[in-house]
Amino acid sequence: MNILVSGAAGFIGSHLCDSLIEAGHKVIGIDNLSSGLRENLNSNISFSKMDIRDTSILKDIFIHNQIDYVFHLAAQINLRESIKNPIIDANINIIGSLNIINECIKNKVKNFIFISTGGAMYEFTGLPSKETDLPKPASPYGLNKYYIESFLHQASNLYGLNYNIFRLANVFGVRQNPHGECGVLSIFLDRINKGLPLKIFGSGNQTRDFIDVWSTVDALMLGLNKLEKNNVFNVSSNIQVSVNDIVNMLQLYFPSLEIENHPPIIGEMLSTQLDNSKLLETNLWQPKYNLEQALRKTINL
Repeated sequence: MNILVSGAAGFIGSHLCDSLIEAGHKVIGIDNLSSGLRENLNSNISFSKMDIRDTSILKDIFIHNQIDYVFHLAAQINLRESIKNPIIDANINIIGSLNIINECIKNKVKNFIFISTGGAMYEFTGLPSKETDLPKPASPYGLNKYYIESFLHQASNLYGLNYNIFRLANVFGVRQNPHGECGVLSIFLDRINKGLPLKIFGSGNQTRDFIDVWSTVDALMLGLNKLEKNNVFNVSSNIQVSVNDIVNMLQLYFPSLEIENHPPIIGEMLSTQLDNSKLLETNLWQPKYNLEQALRKTINL
């Protein structure tokens, strides 16, 4: 099949492209390379450097490639940046997404797979957060992701567009950009490689739900006609792990690392945990690795 992947040079997108190509599909990748890297790209991908806000190039790509499926990962992903520059976030995460969705509708793609957010979607709900919980995003980033989710529901009713939505927990693994704000492990590993102390903000007792990129891609691949259409799925470990727990694990491999304590970040979430039972109950997916196994794979031990 001909499959378009937006954000193809990014962390998760590049791993997804590898799996799609390995499965025998033709992958058409697009990315503006603002955070993605060319070296992440599979040599067998058909790649175009472009911005999803450029409707003319986007239209040509759909016309010339007869796209069957679309995985939409391209986004402005920095939550703090969305608060600082909400208009830029909306232009990319709403307008850019609508541009792709519009082409999907016009070209009658078989399924639109939208990669959404878990932590920013369920900011103030009880834990573990379920797909049926009412989203209450506390940032423009989360709000704009939820807008696209809501629009997809309407697009299904109005235009017959099929979709699947995956709300991701804190994904980590090889190729993750350490310069973002959501890659706790990649930031720590980058500082270890540079011989710098790890920065812990606040008590370090704040928790996250970590899921490795390989398990995440396995879940996304189910969007190729394996799951019930027009549905939302959490992708997570459903386990809370504290920042201090991560530091303790890293100290087993890097016993000489140093720690710096800093004041807490204002507005930082104290805990996230996504209920993954809906996806588990399909009997088509389960996490490939536990945290320790995935961490060892990430640091190549």
